Parts: sequence; structure tokens; C-alpha cells
Amino acid sequence: MAKVLFICAGCEHLGVEYISAVLKKHNHQVELFLVPILPEDPYLNIKLIQKKFKYSDFKDKLIKKITDNPPDFVAFSAVTDFYRYANEIAKEIKAKINVPIIFGGIHATTVPEIVITEPHIDMVCLGEGEYAMLELCNRNEEYKNNPLLDIQNIWFKNGSEIKRNSIRSLVEDLDEFPVSDKKLFHDAMPSFKRQYNLASTRGCPFGCTYCCNNALRSIYKEKGKYLRKRSVENVIRELEQNVSKETELVFFRDEVFPYNTQWLQEFADKYPKRVGKPFKLFIHPRMCTPENSRLLRKAGCIYVSVGIQSGNEETRRKYLKRVDTNEQIAAAIKNLKDNNIKVNIDQIAGVPGEGEAELLATAKFYNEIRPNVVTYFWMTLYPNTEIVTTYRELNLITDQDIDKINHGILQSDFLGGSVKFNVKSFSQFRTFLCYLPLVPKWLYALFIKWKLYRFADMNSRFMSSLFPRLVLAPFNRDVKSWKIEIGDWIGRIKYFNKFMRS
Repeated sequence: MAKVLFICAGCEHLGVEYISAVLKKHNHQVELFLVPILPEDPYLNIKLIQKKFKYSDFKDKLIKKITDNPPDFVAFSAVTDFYRYANEIAKEIKAKINVPIIFGGIHATTVPEIVITEPHIDMVCLGEGEYAMLELCNRNEEYKNNPLLDIQNIWFKNGSEIKRNSIRSLVEDLDEFPVSDKKLFHDAMPSFKRQYNLASTRGCPFGCTYCCNNALRSIYKEKGKYLRKRSVENVIRELEQNVSKETELVFFRDEVFPYNTQWLQEFADKYPKRVGKPFKLFIHPRMCTPENSRLLRKAGCIYVSVGIQSGNEETRRKYLKRVDTNEQIAAAIKNLKDNNIKVNIDQIAGVPGEGEAELLATAKFYNEIRPNVVTYFWMTLYPNTEIVTTYRELNLITDQDIDKINHGILQSDFLGGSVKFNVKSFSQFRTFLCYLPLVPKWLYALFIKWKLYRFADMNSRFMSSLFPRLVLAPFNRDVKSWKIEIGDWIGRIKYFNKFMRS
């Protein structure tokens, strides 16, 4: 039996929950430490909070806990935004105690050659890690004598020698996995219980240039079916087992939830009778057919996020590989709204080739389709995604910038991401687009005509983009989401205090 300690940023990680479930099923021990507040936290980056709840104090306490009671393996699951902090923690752990350290998650998967060269990192897990981690734990004693094992999906290092094992084939029948270990995260932060997060799908049918699926497809080339979906019965059984009176909302985290209409028909019949909680999800415009929209309403869907990213067809198609026309997108939004499903649309600032004229066209298009919410993101470049190559070819970034991205040194989305061009225009339109749902269509058309967006630049992220969403929440069935989100912010502070007292 092996003991694994996971260290994650202060949010729920579905991948870790699945790995934990597999390990516990085979009698291994799993513990979890969260890092709840980071120096560049997207929501808690407030001077008073950062002063009172010091990341450095928490890090010292975390390392002491590990050295006092070392596990067999310390496992970090890190997205690129968390990687530099995870790397820093791992380095300090290694300086105190020689415990094996393994890194997994999307950052380690996309740039394993960089991660494995860190002197304090012993192993890198690439891709889906359930069975790789299980095999590592099963062979724990063997690893102590031979740190260069032949376990697929894991790269091992011993001194200067690196063993790069191959990628195993994808598990095509997702129903073979046990139910994810929600207790691991819910015990750590009880506020997570208010929103039940799950995924019915792995993979994505699309190839957007800015998305991690863009990189993952190449890693899993010829390794089996990339896009896979659990059976309806498997999903419903998980929800029946875990959804409780505390659960206010279910959130399907699939990249695109309703890509199979036959599956959706069965789901729409079973979910209201056996679960019945309101739910929200991500969706692609191409999936918003009249039939799918009707079935989503029947099942109990109240809110969807639709990735549009730009209202300009040419730049959207050329640089993002989003080929749907504005006419098709408008029809998709209409189908959803006709079924009383509230629609949030995602907009990305920093699409190459876009300036004031293209953003103005986007504003006009969004005023025609009238979303309930506009969420504004700054383009943030992630390792080995296609958009990084595009940015470099257009001289929007340098080779040094790419090296920083690959080492997890990047600016968070809420601080402007990777965008260094047309920043003034993008900032003006952040406010202008996010306030669109608050303004009548006829009046917003006048604002466009009078070019009032030129006076709309707000430095405050809250006032420019979050405030309009908060005002609109009662009208968009979004109050539960806000309560859950604020509850999680408070939950992270409580976790910090409890951890420091323990």
C-alpha cells in the first residue's frame, strides 16, 4: 500500500478525483492539500487579504506538515497558471526531505521535457493518469530500488538519466472508471458541495487554436478514440449517489456537452425524474440546434456558456479555427433563448488582426443577438497550442516570451493575459461589451454610433466586467452561481485559517 499526497490550487480538480477513486479502490491512501490563496489570485488579489493571509506563511506551514509526516509520493496537478507556484513549493520540499515528487496535469503533459529537467522533480505524468498512478503505487517498493520504471504515461529521472515511457492507449469505455472521489475535495472545502461538478465527456470534437485539446490531440495520436462519452445511466447513477440537499446547482464541465442528440434524448428523460437539480454547461454554437435546445430545456438546463470569441467571421476563422458564420451563431443563440435558457457568450481580447473596426463590428453583432451575459477574456497563450505559433509568426511575441510561457511564467487573464497590441481598444471594449445586456438594444445602437466605447475604459476588473454580471444575476438565473462563487472565496479563506491552526 502506498500513500499519495496531492497538492492542488484552491479549486476542485476532476482529474485528481478520478485518480484518487482508482487508488482508493485498490487500497492505497490519498491525502490532499489545497493552496487556497496565491499572490496573483484572480479574485482574492486584494491588498488587505494578501496582507492578512500570506502565501509565504501558508507555504512554510504546508512544507512543515509534509516533512513531519512524509508520504510515499507527493503529486502536483498543475495547470500552467499554477505551475510556477507548484514548482516553488516542490523545490522547497525537496530541500527539506528526499520524497519522490511527480508532476501531472496539462502543463506537465504539454511540456514534459521542460518539467522533467527541474532538479527537484523526479517524475512527470503525461495525459490521463488513473492507471499510470495506480501502477506506480502498486510498484512502490520496486521504485525505491529502481527509479527508472517502465510505466506508460510516466517519465522517470534518476540523476542525469531520463526514461521517457510511451503513452498508453486511451480508455474508450469511460464507464469502467469508479465514481470520482468527491469526498477528497468536499472534506477539504465543504463549500464545494453547493455546486456538483462533473464531466460526461473526455475530449473535444473541435480544434480551436487556443485550447489545450489542440495540443492533447497530437499527444494521443493513434492512441484510440479521443472523443468519448459516458453512458447516460453511468452519469445519472453518479448524481444519484452524490447530489444532496446541499447541492444547489449541477455544472457539467464537458468541453461540449450535447454533441450526441440520441444520448441527450435519453438524458432528458432520466435526469428530471432521478436528479432534478438545475444545471448549466458549456456548449458550441453548432450544438445549439432546435432539437438539442428543446431537450436541454426539458432536462432542466437553465444557463449555458457559448464560446464565440469574436464577432468577426474572418479573424475568428483564420486565427481561431472557429468556422461557424455569424448567421449560424445567431440562429444558435435564438434556439437557446426560445427555450428560456440563459446565454452567456465568451469573448476573447487579443485575436490577431483585430482592432477598433473589428471590435466595433463585434459590438454590432452582439447587439443583434442580445446575449444575457458577456464574459470577457484576455488571450492567454499556453504551451504548444497552435495560437502560440501564430503569435510568433506575426511577431506579437518573441522566442523569449515562448520560453516564459513554457516555464509557466505568464500574466493571468485578469491582468491582460499575453496581449501586447491594441491594448487600449481591447480595454475599452471590455467594459463596452460587458455592459451590453444592461442597455436596451436601440440605446446601445446609439452608443455604437456615437463611439461611446472610447470613454468606457475602466481599470477595475470588477466594475468593467463582473459588476454587470452581478446586476443581471437575478434576471439570468445566475444568483445561485454567484452565491456558490462567493461561498468558494470565503471557503478558501476558511481553509487557509484552519490549515494554519492545525
